[in-house]
Amino acid sequence: MFAFLTWNSSPIRVLLVEDSVCDAMLVREAFRESQVETEIVHVERLSKTLEQLAHANFDVVILDLGLPDSRGIDTLINVRRVAPEVPIVVLTGINDESLSMGSLEHGAQDYLVKNLMEGDLLVHSICHAIERHQLHKQLNQQLIQARQQQIENQKLESLAMLAGGIAHDFNELLTVIIRKAEMACQKATISPFVKETLEQIKSTGNQAAELCKQLLDYSGKGGRVLLLYDLSTVIEEMAPAFKQSLPHNITVEYQLIKPLPHVLADITQVRHLVMKLVQNAAEAIGRVQGIITISTSVVHADRKYLEKTLLGANLPESDYVCLEVTDTGCGMDSSIQTHAFEPFFSTKNSSRGLGLAAVHGIVRTCKGTMEIISEKGKGSTFSILFPCSVTGTAAHSVTKEAYEIKL
Repeated sequence: MFAFLTWNSSPIRVLLVEDSVCDAMLVREAFRESQVETEIVHVERLSKTLEQLAHANFDVVILDLGLPDSRGIDTLINVRRVAPEVPIVVLTGINDESLSMGSLEHGAQDYLVKNLMEGDLLVHSICHAIERHQLHKQLNQQLIQARQQQIENQKLESLAMLAGGIAHDFNELLTVIIRKAEMACQKATISPFVKETLEQIKSTGNQAAELCKQLLDYSGKGGRVLLLYDLSTVIEEMAPAFKQSLPHNITVEYQLIKPLPHVLADITQVRHLVMKLVQNAAEAIGRVQGIITISTSVVHADRKYLEKTLLGANLPESDYVCLEVTDTGCGMDSSIQTHAFEPFFSTKNSSRGLGLAAVHGIVRTCKGTMEIISEKGKGSTFSILFPCSVTGTAAHSVTKEAYEIKL
């Protein structure tokens, strides 16, 4: 009957604030009638109430608003100021309807008329007060998280717009510099020193152009060629590159589902995304022995899951192709995770390029989403979700076979 009692087998801890001995006995008798196990602490003054709330934990406060040292709504306000997390049920007299409604407006979860109180009614009111308070708390936490996520997304979108505009203009200037250097190198009359200098200019210019390309990818303004790809096949083709680029202390393991529903993406961007995640995992492992696991799968993302991901708030519930890169490295605390996808953010002394912000931009461009699961000292998992292409959904009917390769 009482939902609270079905999941919490411990006694209900009650702070009873009542200066009338007879009314306090009435409350105790109502609890005895209900046969609900309780631990009741009885005080008669507001000052004692505040002392108890400051030093002990209670599931609910049953509060008479007419006390020797405080009367009316101020009593409730003072109690809530000290213990905003504790639900309050107000005790009132028969002719105190306006006071009862006012107490609800100021944060009480319920009110009871003293002379009409009986066991079942008392327990029903208390249990529902606790449940409503907990539900309200959960909703507030969800609203705060949603707002924080919205602010974070708006910040990243603003950065993307700024980065895209700068990269576009800067790329045009670099194009002129690189072409002029190439033309000068072709002249037969230049000295070896000048030619070497021009080659250095070309090389540095090309590096800067690559950074501009990453910025354009991050902003969603990069040139793309969209085709259908099986993500597991793309990763298989990249395996030799991982083996060549990663240090010998790192083992790469694959858990790939084949065939997968196709994803519509730019192959260069997808390869860049995977390589960035693998490089980031390798940096997290450092020089100790470690494992990077690259896995693919098909997942159904519901609304609850999408809303906790970085870019999923406005995505539809659907099946998604999931790429996961897991490492056994140093892991990240929540403060680092908050900044992980910001441009040029790095925990290393020397940062290389745009960092994981490029991953953020590519995923956003693909209308996907992503999530980090990490704990300091326990490694990290980066999950990237790509929308399944309608053209590729026939792959669902094929038996999925997982396998593992060690390099």
